[in-house]
Amino acid sequence: MDRSFEKQYDEERYLFDSVGPRFRQEGSLGAYDLFAIVRWKANRAITRVALRISHVADGDLETAARELTRDLASAHSPRERFVLMSEKWGLRLPMASAILAVLYPEQFTVYDIRVCSALNAFHGIGNLSKPDVRWGRYQEYITAVNRAAPASLSLRDKDRWLWARSRHQDLERLIARDFRKHPQGNAKRTSNPARKPRTLR
Repeated sequence: MDRSFEKQYDEERYLFDSVGPRFRQEGSLGAYDLFAIVRWKANRAITRVALRISHVADGDLETAARELTRDLASAHSPRERFVLMSEKWGLRLPMASAILAVLYPEQFTVYDIRVCSALNAFHGIGNLSKPDVRWGRYQEYITAVNRAAPASLSLRDKDRWLWARSRHQDLERLIARDFRKHPQGNAKRTSNPARKPRTLR
């Protein structure tokens, strides 16, 4: 575990600058690093994810985290990694995509309800039962993210751009209404400078 705790203050930067590169160098992650990603995505989901992956691995959390991330490292394609997360490990799309985005930021982006609202499409992809159909729709989601944000940005920054624009538009609407009504109550986040937990679907 990296004990440079000041780096963890900005949780998202720590994940993408330290945890992701460590996985790509070593080929697996321990429980601390994996659950740092889970906490970033949705803190309230930690217990549910822990129970799920430890049950699949039939071991403790360190064993489960190593097995899950080694599965990803040994997979032969982005599609195989995507399917593994749901079909073997039982993770739903928002959480699975967050883990994959940290580990493979050029291939995956976080499936996020606010970004879906910004695109005015793709709600409910995670509820599709067939993995090939879900994979196809997720690829369309990535294409839409790439097209909707400035072309000069990386896929990671395009996600940030869309998320921040949506939040900016919400604030403008709130000010226009004198804060009498919040049209995006389910998508609020806290003021922590790091990336805040996303809403699971």
